[in-house]
Amino acid sequence: MQIGGNIRRYDLFTDGTVINENPAGDTPGNRVKIDEFGFYLQAGKPMINDRLKVTASIRYDENENFKGQFSPRVSAIFSPDWERNHNFRASYQTGFRNPATQQQFIFFQQADAILLGSAKANAERYGVHEGGAYTNSSYNAFLQSVIGGQPNPLLLEQVSIPYVQPERLQVYELGYKGLIEHKLLVDLNGYYNRYRDFIAQQTVRARSGASHQGKYLPGVDDMLAGTASNATGFELYVNSPEIVTSFGAGIGLTYEIARGFQVYGHYNYTTFDVEDPNPDFEPRCNMPENKFLFGFANRKLL
Repeated sequence: MQIGGNIRRYDLFTDGTVINENPAGDTPGNRVKIDEFGFYLQAGKPMINDRLKVTASIRYDENENFKGQFSPRVSAIFSPDWERNHNFRASYQTGFRNPATQQQFIFFQQADAILLGSAKANAERYGVHEGGAYTNSSYNAFLQSVIGGQPNPLLLEQVSIPYVQPERLQVYELGYKGLIEHKLLVDLNGYYNRYRDFIAQQTVRARSGASHQGKYLPGVDDMLAGTASNATGFELYVNSPEIVTSFGAGIGLTYEIARGFQVYGHYNYTTFDVEDPNPDFEPRCNMPENKFLFGFANRKLL
């Protein structure tokens, strides 16, 4: 049995270049501090003359900007032979990912939109969450009607985006690892991931104006009133309602030649799928479908 825990404090300061330490412009040198803690309990039990080992654990984590998260896990390893040259494994895991500090507190001006950390403590003053914005695609349609000389506010589609929350994950995994003829090490694995509240990005247009360090950021209401020619765009971190899944499988081979020399190779296949994504969904997923690795090594050369 194992018991453990951790306490962590993030102490962020970028002098306003990345992190939004001073949104009102009246507290220079202000720092963003975030506290979190977690603890876990894990227990393992050998069975069937130590050929089967079952392990279960549960962990609780809490960040001051989000509700606490429980993440249980159970796994099993079975070795049918006494020498343990062949090992089969299976596991079911749950996990979560808190939005990164940037995803919580960034304020960064880009060419066409402000990249805004979407924790409530950072984003509330700008009013673009929880019904305070229009979809970017509908805004572009509205803008075309303005350019065409026939403004049509009915084209605007209001969107209600909650403040960003932790991303949650379920993982199913199967695998085999074995040594054949004391020369060839084989590692096979496969997994299926299912994400809820997947953290993605979405660009919106502010419905009403707001201020940042004394600068006014106009919204669509200002356009309709004739006091602005465009509305401020915000690129938000959002929890997607879409179901996001990924599947992967891999094989690794390591062969012992002589005198500690080895040749090895790995291949991994990964897919990423989003069910019925809306036009404004921006997953920003960056992983290749096929990955290869080949090598030659000797860890006992000296």
